[in-house]
Amino acid sequence: MRFQCNQCQCILDIDAQPGELVACGNCSSAVTVPPTPTSPGAILGDFAIVREIGVGGMGTVYLARQISLDRDVALKVLLPTFAEDIAFIQSFINEARAAASVNHPNIVQAYAVNSDQGLYYFAMEFVDGSPLQKLLEQNGPLPVDKVIDIASEIISALAYAWQERKIIHRDIKPDNIMITSSGQAKLADLGLARKITEQNPDGSAELYGTPQYIAPELLLGHPATIASDIYSLGATLYHLLSGQYPFTAEQPEEIVNMHIFNELPALTSVKPDVPAPLAAMIETMLAKRPAHRYANYTELLEDLKRVKKNEMPLHLPAANAQAPLDPDLPDPLAIPEGESADGEATPPAQGATGGRLKIKSSKKKLTLTGGSASGTGVSPSATSLRLSTAGAAPAPSATGVSPSATGAAPAPSATGAAPVPSATDDAPAEADEAPKRLSGRLPVIILLVVILLAAAGGGVWFFLNRSGAGADS
Repeated sequence: MRFQCNQCQCILDIDAQPGELVACGNCSSAVTVPPTPTSPGAILGDFAIVREIGVGGMGTVYLARQISLDRDVALKVLLPTFAEDIAFIQSFINEARAAASVNHPNIVQAYAVNSDQGLYYFAMEFVDGSPLQKLLEQNGPLPVDKVIDIASEIISALAYAWQERKIIHRDIKPDNIMITSSGQAKLADLGLARKITEQNPDGSAELYGTPQYIAPELLLGHPATIASDIYSLGATLYHLLSGQYPFTAEQPEEIVNMHIFNELPALTSVKPDVPAPLAAMIETMLAKRPAHRYANYTELLEDLKRVKKNEMPLHLPAANAQAPLDPDLPDPLAIPEGESADGEATPPAQGATGGRLKIKSSKKKLTLTGGSASGTGVSPSATSLRLSTAGAAPAPSATGVSPSATGAAPAPSATGAAPVPSATDDAPAEADEAPKRLSGRLPVIILLVVILLAAAGGGVWFFLNRSGAGADS
């Protein structure tokens, strides 16, 4: 193992046991061999570990010192389980290298990606500041002006990354936005590939993301796009302004289902002092279907400029932006029937539903297993979740997610309330059984009637014959 002497800082490469006391060959000081490859003093590649500074769903982040350039860096070391997936690691390396070529004042600069001692790591700029999540926990909801400034900086960062390298973030959340000591917002973890879905031998799929901010289409197995990043940013802004997640429930699987089926609580009803223009912009970002969101970052930035002047955005929430998705449809993300392509609802015909998507089946619940990371130091909001189907389900699609995941719980209606089953729901089935039973017994009944008629006829013949014989005598 390679490690640093804590006295003279020279690098030691000694074949010794973890925890063993050895002598430094340079200054003769007694040095303890680090117990693990990521303990303080241990060296991974060009980086000497200083201390742990955070834990997330993909791995642990350390403050480290880059030996060759003598500078502090944040070193993210991936969980060992990721190293077992060769395809993921290759994607991780490719995207990290692409991210390292993106230089923007609102993006945490990526420096290097490599592996050492079986551990894959990602070195990036060390930001003197705090994650936005920590500030939110300490201070509660942020002022409107501050949120608008953060939104402007992060949208600019996302737009630059997309235009320059076609990079999609995939996991925008307060934990991945750093606020520097000077108040500048910086987007972290850009370029770290996420395994959105991975098919398992049993037909279930692994889902990696943060339930409170994840876009509905990712839950249905669709690929990440700038639209899914816009949704996650919208959920983040909603949280920053209100102090609440867009959807709240005790279990991650409940939150996931709410993204797909439940109507978004109006931001102004949760936080009445949020200006209407800002609330409208965020609700457009949080539309359930990508086609109802902003088409690109240019449109979003233009509307943000209007919002900053307290003017209503040009792109208002579509009439059916919160209509629930139906995973059983050929295209669950299609614009609901009765709505024009530009997002404006057309007048409904008499007796129609006004374009609201109808849920035809009550079996729509997407079931996730895999749970909190209690005792691991990982926030439950950053837990990897296993998406599976309950009972017999259709074969998974190429993405590893069944197009119609089923479960026992009924799907909520567009208002969030569960449908009330009709008392006569089973009547048609029972009515169908009666003709079947009758048709099965008909031959027997006919046979009994024939026998009875024959017996009756025989009795009459016998009586008449006997009566005739008596008359003759």
